[in-house]
Amino acid sequence: MSSFGLRLICLGIMCVSLGCGRSTDDEVPAKTGSTSAQPMLQKAEARQFVRVPVDTVHIDVAVEHLFVRSLRVLTGGKLLIHDESGRVLLRLSQNGTVEQVIGRGRGSGPGEHTMISNFGQQASGDIWTFDSNQNRMSVFGADGALRSTVPLDVSLQQAVLSGNSVYGYSLVEGGKILRLDTENGAFQEIVTGFGASDSSDENAPGLVWAGHMTKDPAGSAWFHVASNTGGLFGFADGLQFAVYGIDGQQTPMLRRDGDSYSFDPGAPLPVQIFVVNAWRDTLYVLAVHNESGDMFLDAYSTADGTYLYSMRVPTSRGCAPVFVTDQDVYSRCPSGLVRLARLDT
Repeated sequence: MSSFGLRLICLGIMCVSLGCGRSTDDEVPAKTGSTSAQPMLQKAEARQFVRVPVDTVHIDVAVEHLFVRSLRVLTGGKLLIHDESGRVLLRLSQNGTVEQVIGRGRGSGPGEHTMISNFGQQASGDIWTFDSNQNRMSVFGADGALRSTVPLDVSLQQAVLSGNSVYGYSLVEGGKILRLDTENGAFQEIVTGFGASDSSDENAPGLVWAGHMTKDPAGSAWFHVASNTGGLFGFADGLQFAVYGIDGQQTPMLRRDGDSYSFDPGAPLPVQIFVVNAWRDTLYVLAVHNESGDMFLDAYSTADGTYLYSMRVPTSRGCAPVFVTDQDVYSRCPSGLVRLARLDT
């Protein structure tokens, strides 16, 4: 696969995260104030590279028309993958044996999905999904049975389930992180807002700060990565840090059509970033340099967002990292799902 093909994969990740279209601001109830997140630049000025993993194990999954959109490594080493073609989650052994199907496939009924935009596991073992098309969370027990379906009363672009709350990114008023009740989906409070972009009027640039969210599987921290500004935001009991990635601030240009906004195709960004996952004390982010075709897997501290190190992604292999632990890098390759042993440990 060419570097262009891999960039299309990354853009596909962004489409799942952002909806890849236009945005129109909805309304959020006036309930508690919030500060605006103002990202800081990194102290590091250049990437520090560690050794690149090599192919070690191909994970063969016997599922027809399988397309692995994303992956999570669960407690105990089991794998949970999002099969986009089937609109379900699959729990796998490390060798790829399907042990459980979570979800009832494509549709709008209970346990069904039209777009799984995020998913994860609670400390209880429950599995949750966020369907951005239907704007709802679904919770499945450890046995795969549907426990609850929670329609959200505010439209979200991205969301995570953490404890008793749903945290999500809304396009309203320049972009907001909101907290909603996990029992009934009711809006609770605004956690934080985002500063206006120089490239658009401050009343409606929510699309600028959109991106993807992920949760630390072993703790309560969760993160929002703004793909087009280069911003990284960490949360636990409120906002913990706001920083730009190692490539610095990016300035996306928007164009307006009535009440809607979209990215200006005539002003492509030199760099875009995409969250991969958080693991223990490290947040992993994929940086795509659109002009050169280079891609880097960058590591940041989950405590304060400090840049740590990078790995070069060999684009000639056509592989895109989908989950990183302290021992392995799981990647989606033309040959299928691959586990690569880290050489820097």
